[in-house]
Amino acid sequence: MVRIPATRARRTSVLQQTLDERTTGVMAALTRIYGDVPESKRRLIAEMLAAYRARYGDEEVIVARAPGRVNIMGRHVDHQGGMNNHIAIDRDFFLVAGASHDRLVRMANLDDAQFPANVRDIDATIAGYTGQPWLDFVNSAEVLGRAEQARGDWSQYVMAPIARLQVEFPGLRLAGMHILAGGSIPIASGLSSSSALVVAAMESVVHLNGIELGAERFVELCGEGEWFVGTRGGTGDHAAMKYGRRGAVVQVGFFPFRQVARVEFPAGYALLVCNSQIRAQKTVGAKDIYNQRVACYQIGRELFKQEFPQYADRIAHLRDIDAETLEVPYPELLGMLTRLPMTITREEIAARLDAEFCRRIFAGHSESIREYPVRSVVIYGLAEMARSVRTPEILNCGDIETFGRWMNTSHNGDRVASWTDGREMPFQVDCGDDALAALADAARAGRPEAALTEQAGSYACSLPRIDFMVDTALAVEGVAGVQLAGAGLGGCIMVLVKSEAVEPLSQLLIARYYEPNGLEPALYTCYQAGGSGVLAL
Repeated sequence: MVRIPATRARRTSVLQQTLDERTTGVMAALTRIYGDVPESKRRLIAEMLAAYRARYGDEEVIVARAPGRVNIMGRHVDHQGGMNNHIAIDRDFFLVAGASHDRLVRMANLDDAQFPANVRDIDATIAGYTGQPWLDFVNSAEVLGRAEQARGDWSQYVMAPIARLQVEFPGLRLAGMHILAGGSIPIASGLSSSSALVVAAMESVVHLNGIELGAERFVELCGEGEWFVGTRGGTGDHAAMKYGRRGAVVQVGFFPFRQVARVEFPAGYALLVCNSQIRAQKTVGAKDIYNQRVACYQIGRELFKQEFPQYADRIAHLRDIDAETLEVPYPELLGMLTRLPMTITREEIAARLDAEFCRRIFAGHSESIREYPVRSVVIYGLAEMARSVRTPEILNCGDIETFGRWMNTSHNGDRVASWTDGREMPFQVDCGDDALAALADAARAGRPEAALTEQAGSYACSLPRIDFMVDTALAVEGVAGVQLAGAGLGGCIMVLVKSEAVEPLSQLLIARYYEPNGLEPALYTCYQAGGSGVLAL
């Protein structure tokens, strides 16, 4: 740890010394993370150390870091046993943290206008926990009520891993903390700023309390911890942040969680992230949509097992509805999927499925949601999992054409509009019985476009303006593929583009999207950075 100096006269020189690679391991750590260390990172850490000292005084601290992430293939499927292909990016959250002598977590942010200071009590945070399973605790009326009242307040994302760790280690009385946060991940942009805060907080709590936690369990607890804020996602984002490696795409799998592969990012290409500046806030309405889509997967899985009981013991997760796992020909699987309803009402679900199952899935979203588009969501998930599992193979052999096409198909699964000459048209993917029958016939004939990897399904979490950005980017020569970044309903798109085409692509998006909408351009090339941890101070 580093002790922040007590006198203002010594502060500047000691902070410079703290960041000097000759006297500390900070620069070595930053070099491993970024390669060439941006000066902005040095300045940010120095500013945060000074702000911490001014607020909390002279005490020993650590600096924890978590990067943002982009998932270049495998969106919306980690919680269903699919694989993710992640890049940890050079946009980060840092936490300067020190242990306190009570059970209070006092937190402040460099951007105090957007993220006001707060004080939270660990005991109050886990009030109502009596030893029940974690999911039952976070689904309780008391915790859901507190999450709704907080409405995504940033302090919830700090307390989430603290609550999960205290439940995991009931015999350990976690220390309170002093926290000063800062960073460069755009908020509500699809780069997982909220999960980065969870990961940075988890790194801090684990380190300050001397908890020994393997990387795999660390990731699992982060994912489960984030349920505390009301979402019901998986652990993919947290895995990307923990396992990220400079210059690499890291593939991770789930159930069980493991790192599967690591491949180099394609030479000669850049990943341009373009922020729509439509904020993908995880407020109650957005959470309802996110959690409803997850519920569609779960409902589809259980209905499929009900329709085909002879396969039920092979299906633990949605990923198991797979031709190889079920030992059926792919065209036959397509026919089996027609037994899933296009939509199903809440009342019909309750009539067909186990009451306890229904209680759990309905707890995650509002009763105002009455219908569930099961079939189209399931097809999206199965196709996305097929694309994601093969991504390292495709990148290793340099088949950028195929990978780019898969990016476009993946986005079509989220698309809600298409744009031609500035005109918006509704976009829908036909997942009806006749469409699946025709697809099965094409698969029997061996037509490549019938492959599962080429299907979009419909998850439908994009927005018309984001689809406009996608279609604008696709018109630029040198663009290989474009898709939504993150969970959707706002945020960013990511564009895989030849390095020499980054500038014309940027100029076109500025001219056709940012300037007409009165927005400051928000485009940046993502460089693949290292994963989360505590800097060697």
